[in-house]
Amino acid sequence: MRFKKYFFVLLMAGFLAVPAFSFAFAPPAEQTESPTLILFHGEECPHCRAERAFLKDLKKETPNLKITEYEVWHNEKNRELFLKTAKELGIKRLGVPLTIIGDKYLIGFDKPENSGEKIRQMLKSLEVEPPNEETIAHPLFGKIRSEERRVGKECRSRWSPYH
Repeated sequence: MRFKKYFFVLLMAGFLAVPAFSFAFAPPAEQTESPTLILFHGEECPHCRAERAFLKDLKKETPNLKITEYEVWHNEKNRELFLKTAKELGIKRLGVPLTIIGDKYLIGFDKPENSGEKIRQMLKSLEVEPPNEETIAHPLFGKIRSEERRVGKECRSRWSPYH
């Protein structure tokens, strides 16, 4: 009899502890930071001028986009950063403009229909899909469907005085 009592107490304590500790193993929150585009360019470079004009339009389309520009032909510190960044990304053939978004990069710019579209694709690859409102992410059980929400919607539609 005593064994059953202790077993029952331990079992109940375990059930109570699981929800309390499950949040310690929750996945990290999704990043909501705005995307950052880094542009290394040369002042007199015509391709760089074309990309900078394109980026002004892109900034209007994507207001949360952060654009950081570094002129590398006349600024020694920017040139050193350019060389260091290229080395970190494993770029062997250097050129301007060099556009970096996340861990992806593009060297050169011809026109918005080609290079501009590649830049848009690079930005799109950073986007995170919004969570599905019908499911709840639980750290131990994964994604589970919220029955409360489902039943609530059914009840509203079935017994609503407005249908």
